[in-house]
Amino acid sequence: MLTSTQKAFTAAFPLATITAKLMNLDKKQWFTTLDEYRNILAHRLSGRPSSNSSYTSELDGTFTQDSHQETWYIPGAATPLNFDKEMLQRCLDEITALLIPLVSAAREFAEEHQPKAAPKSTR
Repeated sequence: MLTSTQKAFTAAFPLATITAKLMNLDKKQWFTTLDEYRNILAHRLSGRPSSNSSYTSELDGTFTQDSHQETWYIPGAATPLNFDKEMLQRCLDEITALLIPLVSAAREFAEEHQPKAAPKSTR
């Protein structure tokens, strides 16, 4: 998915900041995770909610909940998504963190590669 873009930018703009950012993007953990989820879900596999709780049995016969975790299990994914009210926002924050340096580099690239203005006519 990213390989052809990386190759094209490396060939055409080897010293550009955006090229370096593109070359490092697929080495970031969240990009790898996002790519994994995209590949699985794009092929019409769906996830399902999963709950896991841990309890301690007290001497008086009652139980105390030690932990509770709800996740969204995606078949084939290395790790499940934490299923909570921040699930979407957490994903959006991670995507935003990936995009900020890339967008900054893209703007710098665009500004550096503006076409030269034609000289004004002196008629």
